[in-house]
Amino acid sequence: MYGQTEATARISYLPPDKLDEKPGSIGMAVPGGKLYLVNERGEQIKETDTEGQIVYQGANVMMGYAENSQDLSLGDTQGKELLTGDIGYFDEDGYYYITGRLSRFAKICGKRIHLDDVEKYILEESGRSMLCVDIEGRIYVFYRENNTDEEALKEMLCQVYGIGKRNVKVVQIPEFPYRSSGKIDYQSLVGGYA
Repeated sequence: MYGQTEATARISYLPPDKLDEKPGSIGMAVPGGKLYLVNERGEQIKETDTEGQIVYQGANVMMGYAENSQDLSLGDTQGKELLTGDIGYFDEDGYYYITGRLSRFAKICGKRIHLDDVEKYILEESGRSMLCVDIEGRIYVFYRENNTDEEALKEMLCQVYGIGKRNVKVVQIPEFPYRSSGKIDYQSLVGGYA
């Protein structure tokens, strides 16, 4: 299954008989719900295998966020619709797949850290491309080169971002994973090390 707290934790499910046929799929919307994709302009995507932001619609979507006590009287500000922040696509059978996040932020020690900024900082400081993902509250940094000083890299990131060493893991991999679109497949890194 796939879900978010804002939709009372459940958005979709993959029927057990489809596990072998649809590996990696989050399945289809739960009964009474609806999934669809939108592009950057908020327009619904109708084509299969085309990435967009996953949107969920259903009675289980929260009414909205409250910033103060007056907001509690606003009623349903969401319209039973949730922009998930996840990027994905659906196949010819209507099964959905997540390929990434709209905004790649990690929340470490109460700090929001933009993972694209971490990658850019590493490239500027070391001249090397590395990939960063958030796995269960830790920043994983993936690299390919043999002569990388993992401990020095970890110390640098901890100092710059004000986080502890246990919040950063540095891992060497043989190749960076790419999707058929040519984009980095961050989701496979998360899935492979979670």
